[in-house]
Amino acid sequence: MKLIYKCIIGAAIVGLLWLGGRWFAPDRAPVVVPSPPMAEESIPVSLSQRPVARPPAERLDGPDVQAVMRQLFGQSASGKYSGWSAAELIDALGSEGLDAKERQRMLWALCRLDDPEARAFLHAFVNDDGADEYLRATVLDGLSAADQRWAYDLTVSALGSESAVVARAAIRALGNYGGDSATAILSELAFDFEADPAIALVAAEALGQLGSAEAAQVLMDLFEQGVTDGQDDAIEFALAGLGCIDSDEGRGYLKEVYELASDPEIRVRLFEGLEESTGDVSEISRLGLLDPDDEVRAAAAWALAYADEPGMDGAEVMGFIAAEADPDVRRYLYQALDGADGVDAAQLMAQMAVESNPDAKLAACQATCRELSMDSDPAAFLDLLKGELIELRSDGALSENQMAIIDGLLEQVGRLEL
Repeated sequence: MKLIYKCIIGAAIVGLLWLGGRWFAPDRAPVVVPSPPMAEESIPVSLSQRPVARPPAERLDGPDVQAVMRQLFGQSASGKYSGWSAAELIDALGSEGLDAKERQRMLWALCRLDDPEARAFLHAFVNDDGADEYLRATVLDGLSAADQRWAYDLTVSALGSESAVVARAAIRALGNYGGDSATAILSELAFDFEADPAIALVAAEALGQLGSAEAAQVLMDLFEQGVTDGQDDAIEFALAGLGCIDSDEGRGYLKEVYELASDPEIRVRLFEGLEESTGDVSEISRLGLLDPDDEVRAAAAWALAYADEPGMDGAEVMGFIAAEADPDVRRYLYQALDGADGVDAAQLMAQMAVESNPDAKLAACQATCRELSMDSDPAAFLDLLKGELIELRSDGALSENQMAIIDGLLEQVGRLEL
C-alpha cells in the first residue's frame, strides 16, 4: 500500500514540474518535421484519393482555406497561382476544402509549368477515369492553351475516353494545337457524324477555330457532301465550323456557301451558324439582307445583331431598316444598332414614329433610348419618345415581359429628364 501511495505522489510531482515548465519556460517556435518529397511515380492520380498535405502552419482544410493559402504562399484570394511551384500546387490540390473553381485555377496554373513533376501529375490525372471529368477537361484545355506540345499524344489518347466531357475537351485541344495531324483527326471525327453527332459537331467547330486553309476545305467538303446526299447533320456541322473561322478567308468560304445554296433553309442555317463567329460578319450579312426570302433576311439581321463585330455603321443599318418590309427583320436590325457607330438620333426617332408593328416599335424604342442615354443633349427627343412608349403600352396584345420592358424604358426616360 505504501508503494502505491509513493507512486501516486511521484506522478503528481512530475506533473506539477511539467506544468511549471510549460507556464514559465520562454516561448519557442514549434519544431516542424518536413514531409519527405514525393517521387514522380508515387504521385497519386485522383484528387479525391490524394492524401491531404500538411504544410508547416496547419492543414489546408476547414472553412478558411483561402486565408491559410494566403498565409502560406503569399497569394491573393483572386486565384492567381503564378508564383507557385509544381510541388506546392500538387500539395494544395489535395485539400478537400477547396471548391471546384479553385481546383480549376490551380490545375490551369499547373498546366503552364514546364516541370517534370507537373507533367507526371497531369498525365496521370487525365488518364484517371475516377477523377472528376470536368477537372480532367480543364487540364486538357489548359495544356493546349499553354501550347504544351508534350501533351499532344496525351490529348489524342483522351479522344477515346468514356467521358463525353473529356473527349470533347480533347477535340477542342486538338483545334488549339493545330497541324496536319490534328486536322486529319478532326476531319475523320467530323465526317463520322452518323456514329456520334455530338462529337462530330465539336470536331467541325474545332476545325473552324483552327482556321487553316486545309481545315476550311474539310468543312467545305463536308458541306458539299451534306447537300449532295441530303444529310442535314453534315450541312449543319459544316456551317457551324465555317462560322467559327475568324479570318477574311473563312468568311470568303461562307460567301461561297451562300452562293451555292439554292435552298433558303440552308442559307438560314448559314446565318444561324454565325452565332460563334468572332469576326466581322458585315459582308455576308449584306448578302443575306438583300435575299428575296424573308426568313433568310431575318436570320441575317439576327446574325448582325448578335455579332461581336457587326462591321456596319448606323447609317447603313438604318438604310436597311427603311427599305425592309418584314417587321421581324426590322426588329433585329434595330437591335443591331446597339453595336453600330454613328447612329443619327433624329433619323432613328423619325423611323420609330412611323413604325407600325408593336414588336418592331418596341425594339426601335429600346434603340432610341440607348442612343439618347449617350447624347449630351437628349431633351429635344424625350417627349416624343415618352409619348411613343405610353401609346405602345396601351396595346392590349403585348406580353407581360414587353410591358415590363416599356416600364423600364419609361423609368430611363424619367432619369434622362432630370
